[in-house]
Amino acid sequence: MNFKLFQTTKPLRCFVGLIFLGLVACERRDVASEPEFLLGIAGADISPGATRQGRLMGSNAVRPDLHWPAVEASDGSMGIPAVWRSDLDQAIGLGLTPAVILCYGHPQHGGFAYPVTEADQAAFVRYAEFSVRALPQVPIWEVWNEWNLGIGVPSEFGKGQPDDYVRLLAKTYPAIKAIHPDAIVLGGSMAGIGRTDDWTKSALAAGMLDHLDAVSYHPYCYWMDYEGPLPEIGVMGLTRELEDLLAAVPGGNEVPLYVSEIGWPTHDGGDGVTLEEQAKYLARAILLLRANPRVRGVWVYNQRDGDTSSNDREMHFGMIFSGGAPKPSYFAFADVARWLRRTTRVERMANDWDGDVETLRLTLRDGSVAWAIWCLRPSEQWNVVIRDQRRVRTVRVEPVGSGRAVGVPTQSVDDGSEVQVHFGDTPVIISGFTTDSRLELVDLDMMAPE
Repeated sequence: MNFKLFQTTKPLRCFVGLIFLGLVACERRDVASEPEFLLGIAGADISPGATRQGRLMGSNAVRPDLHWPAVEASDGSMGIPAVWRSDLDQAIGLGLTPAVILCYGHPQHGGFAYPVTEADQAAFVRYAEFSVRALPQVPIWEVWNEWNLGIGVPSEFGKGQPDDYVRLLAKTYPAIKAIHPDAIVLGGSMAGIGRTDDWTKSALAAGMLDHLDAVSYHPYCYWMDYEGPLPEIGVMGLTRELEDLLAAVPGGNEVPLYVSEIGWPTHDGGDGVTLEEQAKYLARAILLLRANPRVRGVWVYNQRDGDTSSNDREMHFGMIFSGGAPKPSYFAFADVARWLRRTTRVERMANDWDGDVETLRLTLRDGSVAWAIWCLRPSEQWNVVIRDQRRVRTVRVEPVGSGRAVGVPTQSVDDGSEVQVHFGDTPVIISGFTTDSRLELVDLDMMAPE
């Protein structure tokens, strides 16, 4: 397969490049030794209606929280709430893998503050042990949520300190593994990567990697300036920074990553995005993260808007309006999920328009190849010519979020067949190609049309 790319809205370029496919893949995923890639929805709602809706969207995972006060009563007795347990079992029955969060403070142990004293941390471990023992069907446990941001505790306690978190993790991790050796224990759960205060760097220095199976993080970038909200710049930039921090720690390069939250809010405000931007950014972020061989799962925050009578940012992260109507991001998520179910490998390909165009190669379960292609900025429009060395009569072109692929006949050329497709900043997935292929990027030296 040859791959020819030319832009229709920029002035002259002067490069012709030919790169063989086997040399341009940036990352590869050893699918034989890895579990199924998880694409889920973050949020506390695991009610039957919500989980059924999530399954219809193509989700295969959920991330509910199991609040400490809900498990441990004021007299010290413990129990899993019956409704919560029933909802969890139904979600599992639907085929959703749960990643359960152990959180937050308890009124009997520090008055809802972070458990930082030895007594409070011992109490937290008892709650974790009880929960893991009572729920052997849960394969993934996450210790706290956004300790670095102060989520889930009264504001007067501020942000949690990394050393205190690592001490808690050091006690909780072996307790979980002693009960459920095969459980995956996620640690970190950082909002961003703790960039603004070196939280992650300090936690790593305190030995965080010694007490977890994988690092979870939340690469939110909607708050960034200029082009930071673009997933290629914000999400992937934070991911690279995290990987660099991990690389500085012995064994850090081998630690898997879980994006246990990601999202963009659609409220009217300085850090809000449009409905269309939310859909595009989510689709692009999921595809890019799937192409990173270290990322084992992504959870989108969240499924449904809250009380949208206010302009509260937290109420507008949903892929469904509060009234129940789907946003464009609902359809984008569903389309990406459907493609990933068909995919064994996603590779982020190098190209000579780095910073302008993303090209991902998808190896499908039937042995064929598809391409996911988009440009970063809405002001740009491009054309792509994909050439296959074999005779391919028809390919299918699907803009993510449309829910429908259109069959497009190819043109015969001397060394195979080719097709030309127009695209912008919405990902387009072009399928139907063979694996006997090479990737060719060719500038056609065209001027932007007036």
